[in-house]
Amino acid sequence: MKLKIYPFVKSFLVIALFALAFSSCKKDDPDPDYAGTWVTIGTLSDGTSSMEMKELIILSGGKFEQIVQIKNTTTNQWVNYIGFKGTFTVSQKKLSIKITEAGMSAMSPITQLPTGQIEYIKSTDALFTEFLQAFETPETFEMEYEVNGNEITFKSDYNNDQDYSDAGETRTYTRQ
Repeated sequence: MKLKIYPFVKSFLVIALFALAFSSCKKDDPDPDYAGTWVTIGTLSDGTSSMEMKELIILSGGKFEQIVQIKNTTTNQWVNYIGFKGTFTVSQKKLSIKITEAGMSAMSPITQLPTGQIEYIKSTDALFTEFLQAFETPETFEMEYEVNGNEITFKSDYNNDQDYSDAGETRTYTRQ
């Protein structure tokens, strides 16, 4: 007497296939309201001249990125100038940011503008702390946020004086 295993295997494979298909159809959680790319446009001045600048903040999956771009007036294109990368955690309406990389673009000797290629320094590098100090950026800080439609307002106490009244501590960005 021969035992036929094929029908049993076929049934098992069909059941396994359905189980796999239904288990992988998990409903995705919606992105939190703060997630995405946020942008604000302003002016960057060194006291003698000023340039149009754009600041981007990208928040996704616990990763933080901030890029400052300068507008090349000749090409009318945005060029990366300074960047920060890190991680964040969320509690209520506060993001706790930890910067893990920071850098800036080299300057073109011809145009006197950034080349757009940011060279990042990792937090383990000796120059990392000096770089953050030069740009008056703490390695860790909190940002309160409030989303209103397509806008987000960040309040950051960069100098730890317990308020947001200093220049640049409260900014509003638009979702890109």
